[in-house]
Amino acid sequence: MIYEITTLLCLVMSSWTTPGTESILPEKQEFKNIAILPQGVITLAPCLKDIASLDEASVWSIVQTRNRRYFGTGNNGRVYLLEPGARPKLVFDGGTGEILALCADRRGNVFFGLTPDGTIFRIRPSFPPERFFDTEQNYIFSLLPGPEGELYCATGDKGELYRISYSGRGKLVFTAPQSHITALAWLKLGKELLVGTSPDGIVYRLVFKPGRSHPDVSVLYDTQFDEIRAIAEKGTSIFLATNPAGNSGDTLTGAVLCVSSDGILQWKWNCPDSTVFDILPNASGLLVATGCNGVIYELDSLGHHSLLQKASQPRITSLASGSDGTLVGTANPARVHLLGETFAKEGHILSIPHDCKSPAQFGRVRFRADVPFGTELELDTRSGSSEKPDPSWSKWQETSIIRPVGKSGIRSSAIASPTGRFIQWRARLSTDFPNLSPKLERLDLYYRIPNRPPNIKKLEIAKPTIEEAQKGNACPIRKISWEAEDPDQDSLQFQLYFKGQSETNWKQAGHDLAGREYNLDTRTLPDGWYRFKLVASDRLSKPKESALNTQTVSLPVLVDNSPPRVINIKLRGNRLTFSVTDSSSLIASCRISVNADSWQPVEPTDGIFDACTENFRQELALPLAENIIAIWTADAQGNTATGKNLVKR
Repeated sequence: MIYEITTLLCLVMSSWTTPGTESILPEKQEFKNIAILPQGVITLAPCLKDIASLDEASVWSIVQTRNRRYFGTGNNGRVYLLEPGARPKLVFDGGTGEILALCADRRGNVFFGLTPDGTIFRIRPSFPPERFFDTEQNYIFSLLPGPEGELYCATGDKGELYRISYSGRGKLVFTAPQSHITALAWLKLGKELLVGTSPDGIVYRLVFKPGRSHPDVSVLYDTQFDEIRAIAEKGTSIFLATNPAGNSGDTLTGAVLCVSSDGILQWKWNCPDSTVFDILPNASGLLVATGCNGVIYELDSLGHHSLLQKASQPRITSLASGSDGTLVGTANPARVHLLGETFAKEGHILSIPHDCKSPAQFGRVRFRADVPFGTELELDTRSGSSEKPDPSWSKWQETSIIRPVGKSGIRSSAIASPTGRFIQWRARLSTDFPNLSPKLERLDLYYRIPNRPPNIKKLEIAKPTIEEAQKGNACPIRKISWEAEDPDQDSLQFQLYFKGQSETNWKQAGHDLAGREYNLDTRTLPDGWYRFKLVASDRLSKPKESALNTQTVSLPVLVDNSPPRVINIKLRGNRLTFSVTDSSSLIASCRISVNADSWQPVEPTDGIFDACTENFRQELALPLAENIIAIWTADAQGNTATGKNLVKR
């Protein structure tokens, strides 16, 4: 959910809406049997039924042939069979390893590969598993039946693709430049084969032609990812499940790409939180199995995603079509679920607790919902003073129970939760009919918090830089600038005051300022030290009795528009001595010119400009004639003065 916050006088309105699934955080939000559609509409999810609990780590592959369901698992390299009305039966035990690839041909034969053994086994109807083909490779990633009873096998770590006849004779038909061939799918059955690889994440197109022993090979698409996890084809679209390298960092996640048969990218969907393990076309679009939060997403033809269902296991590792729904395999622990085509009977979702920033008084909740006959929607709220709900929070308070309204409508109810800094809402959906679900389309929650004062973060009075002062660039117009904000987003108004060092009362310089700066002409002030005070008020947004203000006072600031003086100019022989003095500012620079020649910088006798009076001594080479000695000086405010001496030699 996202929050839209608007300020109206002393009322702060928070609007919680459901603009889309991007705002849902599966790792932080609690929800069960809830689907969130691309437009942000909350409905019941398709029912998710547990059909097999296996004493394994992962279910990597699933296939159904006729009324039999086979599950390939890890880390013990086992295959299980589930028949109607029975419990899962162990039909193969490899002792160790993974069953990553599992498929069935049109005759009902089931094939699976054992990794890292590299052997393919076959289960014929009514027969036990038998060795079918030894690839002599470490990994078997994918198996795909061909139209004439042959089997295609994707292997690693030499990137070899085998075609195996029904009698078990294998032939190498393609070797990829990459180490692993990880995914296979037919683009045109028996004629064009798509081959996914890792690393590099390249998809190749293999075209088989009659009378030729090896296919023509071309690159369909370079994904720029590390791994092609799965390939699926639907109509004219090719879907690619991709993942970054394992060392790419936590910020990278998997993605699904939709590519045309010409190799043109149609769209790309980035998985919000994790790895993409599998994809499966369905009637509505494409199902996507992910981890680490056990979420199944559904993508439409434009790549917009719905959060379809969330399992209690952290990883959804495999998807397969079943006779009565979608078979879903999980890891940690290994479970097999049936994702049905009807709605779950009930579900709930909790919002992320919203921080009102201060203890808030809650008003009403306003929502738009569609509640057909036979369904129900309940809204509850609770509040507290800690970011994470704990026993100190209030109990859930019923806000509204919405029974059938016949069509989408807007309702509102009073919030019963007590004052608190944090608030959370819960929606509970239920139905008596498997083909109907209530829909929560929008929810706005209103609350009021006490007014909070503005915050002045910075007050600055500009002054000439030492570089500008040394050039004699005085700046009598001083820019006074500040930074301020209001925690309630109120409009601010400012008053600016000044006071001399020996003065008692503040005098106002700027009235009802709306901007964040003020130009002060310091020539209107006598020289001396001053402080400036800025007062920020939210009275433009708040009634007079509840408006608040904040003030800050600057450090002392020197105003000096008087020039320094050149005094005590003396010449003894070729040695010139003189002094420069200023009543307020440090001396910043001094130069000498003889007979209108170029200016030459001179330093004080102590070697540093650090006082309001500086003494100078300079050796001069004067011709035997009348000479004019000119002296130019500047103080730290950029005020300048000159002095001269006429000398006859």
